[in-house]
Amino acid sequence: MKTNILLLVIASLIVMPLHAQSKKELKKQKAAEEFAETRSLVESGSFHFVAIRAHANKGRTIDLATHNTFAEISNDSARADLPYFGRAHGVAYSAESGGIKYDGPMEGVKLDVKENKNKIILTFSVKGGRDLYKCIYTITGKNSATLGITSNLREQISYDGRISAIEIQLFE
Repeated sequence: MKTNILLLVIASLIVMPLHAQSKKELKKQKAAEEFAETRSLVESGSFHFVAIRAHANKGRTIDLATHNTFAEISNDSARADLPYFGRAHGVAYSAESGGIKYDGPMEGVKLDVKENKNKIILTFSVKGGRDLYKCIYTITGKNSATLGITSNLREQISYDGRISAIEIQLFE
């Protein structure tokens, strides 16, 4: 009886690490699949970014859950309407100067895929009025992204959010 219990304990100690290892492998495989999906979305050249939080240069974090914010990449053009929280230098005072708004062709596009870190970095510049914005998307495996924007007329700001495929809306 004692030998049966001892054998049962030894067998369970041998099987437990094998089970834990397979869980780790499953988690790694799932992360690789999610990254492959995200990579194909980004490489398609068309995706939609919805900002959840903004991080101003001075360390303030602003929740954007109730704001209607977006940035969109479509083929070789980019457009965005994002709120801005920070210091502006030389921006004209008007109703248009409150946020970051651009709609135009992307220039200097660079896509860097880091397979070993499950990270994609998309960099480009786009003009918006008198401003020139340098945009850096840092995208990870679960469609999670950070958009950092540097401007010639404003302090740097970054946005945390999610990317998704662009939904085609039909007019009724």
